Amino acid sequence: MGAKNETSETGLMLYRNRFYLPELGRFLQRDPIGYDAGNQNVYRYVGNRVVTDTDALGLHGLPPIFGGPGDYVDQLAKQCRKVQNPKIPFATNGCTGVPDSGSFFNFKSSCDGHDICYETCGNSKDYCDKKMLADMEDSCQKMHKKGGRINVIGLGKCMARAKTYYRGLTNLPQAQQAYDDAQNQYCISADLV
Repeated sequence: MGAKNETSETGLMLYRNRFYLPELGRFLQRDPIGYDAGNQNVYRYVGNRVVTDTDALGLHGLPPIFGGPGDYVDQLAKQCRKVQNPKIPFATNGCTGVPDSGSFFNFKSSCDGHDICYETCGNSKDYCDKKMLADMEDSCQKMHKKGGRINVIGLGKCMARAKTYYRGLTNLPQAQQAYDDAQNQYCISADLV
C-alpha cells in the first residue's frame, strides 16, 4: 500500500487520508469515494486486491476522467488533449430505438441528459450510464409519488423499465458505438481550437 506514514504512538498507519489498523487488517475510515467505486465495502483498498495492487495516488476505482485504475499519467494526458468542439451544439433525440414514455414511465429528459453526457468531453461511458439510471429512478419516484402516497405497482414497473434500459446501455455493442461516436464528434484536439 503506497503513501503511508506510521504513527508510532498509536500503531496506526496513515495512508493519505485514512488510518489503517494492522491488528484489524482494515481501515478505520470509509473510502473517500464511497460507493462510486462500484463496491459495497466502503472500507476497501484497491478494490479489495491488497496483495496484488497499490494506489499511491488514491485514484483506484474513479472514472477515467479522474485517473481511475491503470496508467494515471496516460489517461490524464489523453483527457487533456481533447476539448469540447465549440462549433457543434449539443444534440438530443430522446431514447433512440426504444420508447421515451409510456403509461407508467417518462424517460425523455433522462435520455436527453444521457445524450449530452455522452457528448461532453472527458465523461466516461460508465459515468453517463450510471447517471442515466439514477435520473430514470428519480423520474420514477416523482411520477409515482403524489401527495405523500406511492403507487407501488407503477413505481415497480417504472423501476424495472429503468433497469432494463440500463442493462441495454451496459451490454449492447450499439451503446458503446454511440458513446464512441459522440466523443469523436463533439471532442476535438486542443490544438485545433
